[in-house]
Amino acid sequence: MSTIDIILEKLANHVRQGTYEQLESDTIEIKPIPSDHGKWDERYKSACAFMNTRGGILILGIKEEKKFDGKLRYIHTDYRGDCEEKIVELNKRYNQKNGSKIDVSDVFLPPMIKPFLDGNIVLLYVAEY
Repeated sequence: MSTIDIILEKLANHVRQGTYEQLESDTIEIKPIPSDHGKWDERYKSACAFMNTRGGILILGIKEEKKFDGKLRYIHTDYRGDCEEKIVELNKRYNQKNGSKIDVSDVFLPPMIKPFLDGNIVLLYVAEY
């Protein structure tokens, strides 16, 4: 079983149980898909950090949420087809310091939509640039 499969299995268990365990690392980021199409900046920043280090995987469709008792839990926010354009354009958002565009299309593998619980999530693999 791959590392990502183990993490996804743990995430599914935490979502079912309403619990939390720190699963993010320097190569794994877990983010919800924003309900507002304009709020993708955190995903762009995470992808940029992966490009500037040794690469990583963005897991989109899960968020961390505080419960009433102050403890964290994971919530499955699902993948929505209307966000496909934002996911695909992630590799078109980067500039050099002088403002010119950087072609990082070879850094991003095609997004993978994976079944997760009663819906889907998106795995976005980002290589080092």
